[in-house]
Amino acid sequence: MWSAADLTKAVGLRPAAENPKGSAMLTVSEDAKAHLATIMNENNVPDEYAIRLVAGPQGIGLSPDQPKETDETFEHDGKTVLVVEPALNEQLAGRTLSVEQSEQGPRLNIA
Repeated sequence: MWSAADLTKAVGLRPAAENPKGSAMLTVSEDAKAHLATIMNENNVPDEYAIRLVAGPQGIGLSPDQPKETDETFEHDGKTVLVVEPALNEQLAGRTLSVEQSEQGPRLNIA
């Protein structure tokens, strides 16, 4: 299975009210959605699952999980590839999940 190391940049979270960009939720680039789909395909993540952003003591991580009714969902080619619970989505308001290239290959980044 894949590890949370695919998301390499820890994010300093702030409540949405303090977020200077003022967006109501996390934005996910098309490249990031495609990269998440690739991760799912390469690791045989079941069709009824997506990748969930999770907040932990080390920052933001990734975990395969089934979407919940209250989740914000992001799709790529008609398939849900990312789910975010409402509270975390509020904390990430105004930020963008994107892909940046590194020496080790593409990496997800939240800025």
